[in-house]
Amino acid sequence: MLRRVARQSVFHEVRNWEEAHAAQKRSRPGMIVIDWAPALHPLDLQSLPRQYPGIPAAIMIDQPAAPQVFMLMAAGATGVIPRALDPVLVLRALEMVLIGGHYIPPDIIDPQLGRDLQALRAHGLHEQDDRENAGNQRG
Repeated sequence: MLRRVARQSVFHEVRNWEEAHAAQKRSRPGMIVIDWAPALHPLDLQSLPRQYPGIPAAIMIDQPAAPQVFMLMAAGATGVIPRALDPVLVLRALEMVLIGGHYIPPDIIDPQLGRDLQALRAHGLHEQDDRENAGNQRG
């Protein structure tokens, strides 16, 4: 999926911070994507901006809650992306982070928008309609 964001990219899949540091020595990453797990600590994330200046970090997470999202952003993440997000939207969120933007799930910023989209889904609204509706509610 990440190849769709940047076709010329090289990807390193690592299991821990030590492997991440070794991979960074082989080639400078354009973006770091972390599959967040409960065992990880935000202090580990805080060192990324110092160790990898100018490299954005996106966090993939199961059930984002506002306190956790804001804690991860304060620790240095430039995007917090729910794993359950539609794959097309995951790609767009990663693209946003890659070009220097930030991504926070819309329902974290505007809880009413999240509730509205859930209610519309319960009435048969599809993902494509979700994206169009979310844009219309914001504008």
